[in-house]
Amino acid sequence: MSLIGCISFVNRYVFGPVLPVLLFSAGIYMIFKFRGFIFTHPVKILSVFFRRNSAPDSISPFKAVSLALAGTLGVGNIIGVSSAIAIGGPGAVFWMWISAIAAMFIKYAEIVLAMITRKSDGMHYHGGAMYYIKNKTAASVFAVILLLSSFPLGNFIQVKAASDACQYAFNISPVITGIVFSGFTLMVIAGGVRSISNLTVRLIPFLSAVFIVISLYIILCNIRDLPDIIRLIIRDAFGRDSVAGGTGGFLITTAMRCGVTRGILSNEAGCGTAPTAHAEANTDSPAEQGCWGIFEVFTDTIVLCSLTAFVILLSYEQLTEYAVNGMLYTFKAYEFFLGLPAVYIIGGSICLFAYATIICWAHYGLEGLYFLSPKTIYKKAYILIYGLAVFFGAVASFGFVWESADFAVGAMTILNTVFVIGSCDEAARITALYFRHYPKVRRVFPAYADIESH
Repeated sequence: MSLIGCISFVNRYVFGPVLPVLLFSAGIYMIFKFRGFIFTHPVKILSVFFRRNSAPDSISPFKAVSLALAGTLGVGNIIGVSSAIAIGGPGAVFWMWISAIAAMFIKYAEIVLAMITRKSDGMHYHGGAMYYIKNKTAASVFAVILLLSSFPLGNFIQVKAASDACQYAFNISPVITGIVFSGFTLMVIAGGVRSISNLTVRLIPFLSAVFIVISLYIILCNIRDLPDIIRLIIRDAFGRDSVAGGTGGFLITTAMRCGVTRGILSNEAGCGTAPTAHAEANTDSPAEQGCWGIFEVFTDTIVLCSLTAFVILLSYEQLTEYAVNGMLYTFKAYEFFLGLPAVYIIGGSICLFAYATIICWAHYGLEGLYFLSPKTIYKKAYILIYGLAVFFGAVASFGFVWESADFAVGAMTILNTVFVIGSCDEAARITALYFRHYPKVRRVFPAYADIESH
């Protein structure tokens, strides 16, 4: 069996059954552990998003969440959704939604844990799963996986999508795309986390707004068909065809497997990656930054993934011949309603989203490397290799890219989620303290400075 075949086997028969069960179990456990605060304190959570940063010269909570969103928004929302529908059917969208509810609590816990265990080198904070995983061997293993995963997840899959988009929309060779992306990637990541966050805080809100506007326009123009689309999603999620696609003897349907896996790829909840970005923030409390993680999952999966799915399913019957290629499937769906201009808009959006994700994941890889060794020579070597790997991703085979990305998602999620479950008592205590003393946040939470030093 080839390497791709082995990876595909593990993705389908090992990670396929394990990931949905693990994430749903973790999500249900954390809903009770955190007393469902998302549902009981919605106004207090929303108020977090309107507070100004107390240290304007530092990396603000919004910059940190923009950096994290750069790692989640884009290819996963656009190509990942179409790929999930193509493989798992419309029912995959339903399981994306369900997994997002669990994902909100998991990501919140990850971020709070990252905030209370982060370390400072005197200039920047360093944090993430490597720091809150208490077993040193397991933490090092995660750091290695994060470092290696930055290539398939944050590099190959992104630039491959960008190169395909450029070729289809603008007739630009993948070789040219690879060279251009490689050069710009090297320039930005060499500038460090501030350079990366300054770029993402400008790109992500603009790109998200453009994508939301054109998607909503299509949906509103076809609003009469929306109830039928929702019924199709729910029916297919529990239909006979979906059940027949169960994996490895488990009642894990193809729709569920694809929906959950692509959902994780999109919002990264449970992976332990996004907390690496959030840990950079200068914020009043870990709980506040955790609330930004809830916003991140909601924006990513409930809003953007749903918009993409609705547009695709509105043209589902007319475009089934393109389902074998997630990229082409998405292009054709938007082109079906808006004509040629949609090709240019979606093509340009994919390229910019992909670029933002590439540089964000370079930061993740560097943080994994820093945990293993802070030597500058290793950092310089990684930046060079990562930049050159962008070119490889532009010309790599599509199957290799997606299979390796799914494998990386599965490995990180299983390792990280197990330790988050085991460590969330402290996060639950901080959450209860935060909401009990709200809104006197600034007076109560200087005590967190003591927590950070441990």
